[in-house]
Amino acid sequence: TTAIIFRLLFPDHDADRKYGMQEARLAQYLAEIIGVSTSPGGRGNALVNWNGENAIGCLGNEVQDVLEKSTSTTENTLSIYQVDALLTELAATCAFSSPAYRYPSSSTTVTTMRHRPRRAILRELFSALSPVEASVATQIILKDLRPLLYPLPDGQTHYTALLLQHNSNALTTLTLSNAMYAWDNRGRFSAAFRVRARLADAALLYEQMCFTDGRYVPLKPRVGVAVQIPKCVKGQGCIQSLRLLSESKKVWAETKYDGERAQIHVEIISGEPQITIYSKSGRESTMDRIAIHPYVARRFRIVEKSLMQFILRTICDAFQLKSDASRVKKNVIVEAEMVAYSDTLGQFWRIRSLIGSTAVGPRHTKPSKGVPLEPEDGGSQCSLDSNASDDSARHLALVFFDVLMLDDASLLDSSYSVRRQTLESIVRVIPGHSMLAQRQAIPTIQRSPNKDVTPDKQLRDAFARNIADHQEGLVLKADEAKYNERQLPWIKLKRDYIPGYGDTVDLVIVGAAWEKERARELRVAPTAYTTFYLGVLSNREVMKADPRIFPHFEVYFTVSYGLSREALEELNFVIKSSDSIVYTNDNSLRSLSYQFNLFAGIPRPTTLLREPLLVEIFGAGFTKAPHNRFYELRFPRLTKVYRASERTWADGMTLTELQEIAHNIVGRDPSDKDV
Repeated sequence: TTAIIFRLLFPDHDADRKYGMQEARLAQYLAEIIGVSTSPGGRGNALVNWNGENAIGCLGNEVQDVLEKSTSTTENTLSIYQVDALLTELAATCAFSSPAYRYPSSSTTVTTMRHRPRRAILRELFSALSPVEASVATQIILKDLRPLLYPLPDGQTHYTALLLQHNSNALTTLTLSNAMYAWDNRGRFSAAFRVRARLADAALLYEQMCFTDGRYVPLKPRVGVAVQIPKCVKGQGCIQSLRLLSESKKVWAETKYDGERAQIHVEIISGEPQITIYSKSGRESTMDRIAIHPYVARRFRIVEKSLMQFILRTICDAFQLKSDASRVKKNVIVEAEMVAYSDTLGQFWRIRSLIGSTAVGPRHTKPSKGVPLEPEDGGSQCSLDSNASDDSARHLALVFFDVLMLDDASLLDSSYSVRRQTLESIVRVIPGHSMLAQRQAIPTIQRSPNKDVTPDKQLRDAFARNIADHQEGLVLKADEAKYNERQLPWIKLKRDYIPGYGDTVDLVIVGAAWEKERARELRVAPTAYTTFYLGVLSNREVMKADPRIFPHFEVYFTVSYGLSREALEELNFVIKSSDSIVYTNDNSLRSLSYQFNLFAGIPRPTTLLREPLLVEIFGAGFTKAPHNRFYELRFPRLTKVYRASERTWADGMTLTELQEIAHNIVGRDPSDKDV
């Protein structure tokens, strides 16, 4: 019961069950099940226009409204156990669900259920629910109960009222940890989730603790179940970061690599290792990381027995263990950053496209052929291309930074110093393939008689070297800290966390839209613009040569954060009161005073500005989206909107200028190519 209630109440934490549907697809299924038309004027039209100007931006609400207006009402005939079972069956139809749900045990009943069409499962579920329950079930499938738990004020949908009269920060949201404490104020449920970060397993362990008649139940990780990953505290400067760890005698400044986190579980069964990999979100993603399996085995001195066999019911590789050379006799759980590495250049690279190209299964992506774009000012085409020049030498590599369990012995309560020492004893470093995270010791107590050699000075020097080496930042860890210890948390120190130290550029806004995720955070209806489309001028030199040429903008990333609610309301007013036009794919866009190329990898805007607005954008370095050849700011934030009387769009940065800045920041020569 505990597991079911928490999986239904926190569907976003249910990492194992994916349903493969967003509002557009689910609305079509539900319209068919309810028996309403989605055509204009039809009773179900609101389902497909859940994010329209007259809606509040929640499909669950629209489902409830349509059902309540129905001539017949439905009484619930399903228990929460049956609802949970149907959701599990629905998740089995999605390729992104955990293999445990997609390929369950081959009993006749389960196998039959697994092969039922998605439409049949949804019909059985929704046909037995009341309007309110159907609303909740809709949002559970969409993995977001926020619009139901924290609804908009009754009758208020205007952007000004929602942005200025209501503060989303004043609302106390129900967190998973708070709910666990309310369920069990002795902290046993939270403690169970700390070692087994899957709701079903944590609930089972918690219930064992409740019904053991006082007998001790060991709290330790289990191979094959993700361990809860610590949340880093943002460091806002060197002095402030060290102050947060003032109770520690020594702090380690560990390099933060630009990659994807991987929690790797290895279990030796009959002499052969079974490997499972979890992402930062806790999702089982072994097949996404299939390319690093050989390095996991080699690093622990496990040699490959045969070529990897990919079978639907298994996500591991078959290897033979050299027991005399390996310290891993039974199992191990380690944490690493998965990075892209070039043997030819001896450098780390951006990882996004390499993950997709080496994945097996639904996350696998093929390189986009695309249409070549001519760079301005005679720049080299290859300088803007996102495919690396050393295809045969690029591969995924692992940088290990922690060990959580070794041969059934939990290391979660061991100090960082002990865990690192253990990690170094089991890792076989293979340059370019398996490495240990670089780190530097920072004493928190002034030991040197030289007053210039202070702890914060040492940290500043280490941080400066990290930036000069084009790394992402540092993670500060107390030498005495246990894993995921609240009193001595990990501190993430990055340039953009420190006011005035990020990367700032002037670009233009050419379009705007209501974006669901940001809108849920702000608690605003679709009448408000939350996301803005940034353009970069690509033909300034051509315009100088021929003033009759229209400006051309590359529009390939967006910004949703940075402005206060007051500033966001003002920007909404400026756009809505201007002569903007609705975005369409027809010839009506020819009336614009500029031309643009909209990158296929981003959603379409709702509206386009006839006159672009110049804005200041702040970010954390540069990156490239998959299949895009241009650098964009990482984690962009909107810091200033210029009035047309102050500065115009013509003062914005050009595409060549932006790419040159990006190359300098990421440490790439313009002739290099990136992943």
